[in-house]
Amino acid sequence: MRRQRRLIRLCKPFLFLSLFTAIGIILHELGYHLIEIPSKVGLSQNYPLVRVTAENRNTEIVGTLAGPTINLLFGYVGLLVHKLSRHESSLKFAGLYCGLANLFLVFVATVVNLIVDLASGTWGNDLQRSPN
Repeated sequence: MRRQRRLIRLCKPFLFLSLFTAIGIILHELGYHLIEIPSKVGLSQNYPLVRVTAENRNTEIVGTLAGPTINLLFGYVGLLVHKLSRHESSLKFAGLYCGLANLFLVFVATVVNLIVDLASGTWGNDLQRSPN
């Protein structure tokens, strides 16, 4: 019985983090569709179905920020739930894991994009790639 409790205690954070990471990725990608530029969405890259021009450049910039903004919002809400929840409740831990997973997604995406940009010498993002 003691081993089962310990195993559950070890698995619970992993399962919560996995769940909130998956949800965070899906919501991040859906956040891009808040913009007016029609785009194709995928878990490996996004790209506009129309060319980014001077006329729609501002919309593209706002759209590029939509995905990370969704993750930052859910990260903040998760950590707020953690802070305001009662001592040692499941909701408290769920809020913590939601906050950590979403903030981790933003941080990792930023670092990976920066490394790719530095290595390739280009300063683009996945919404600027053309489908061809």
